[in-house]
Amino acid sequence: IEKEQSKKQHQSQYLRYRRLFMDIEREQVKEQQRQKEWQRKMDKIRKEKEYQRNAEEQRIQEEQRAKEKRTQEMASHKNANPRGKTCEKLQQLKLEDPEEKKKLVQKNKEYSRYVEALRAQMREKIDMYNIHLPPLCFCGSGFWDTHPDSCANN
Repeated sequence: IEKEQSKKQHQSQYLRYRRLFMDIEREQVKEQQRQKEWQRKMDKIRKEKEYQRNAEEQRIQEEQRAKEKRTQEMASHKNANPRGKTCEKLQQLKLEDPEEKKKLVQKNKEYSRYVEALRAQMREKIDMYNIHLPPLCFCGSGFWDTHPDSCANN
């Protein structure tokens, strides 16, 4: 009887160890599967990031190529168009001509007179309608005392 009991005890102990071992193996397999899944996800994320980085690099390179091409075209266009240089030279020659200088000075005087006449008309109309305009900046006391071309703050 003791033999049978020891045999049963031995068998039950064997079954317990076997179950324990099988449980441990199952947990190891599950953990390996989780690790593989995590690795797949990480690989997928790495591939996506790499793809985005490559796309961004290509876009930047294309922009640089386009910019270089534009600058080369501009340079070749300037070199290929000698008319532009001759036009500039002609304008300089015209300015050197005393009559042309006189005409240019006269034209500038006419423009300034025209602008002053417009200012005077506007001032009269504003005074007529009793409109108060604030100064453009702190350089002058009123609107008409300040001039945007001569102001240091402008």
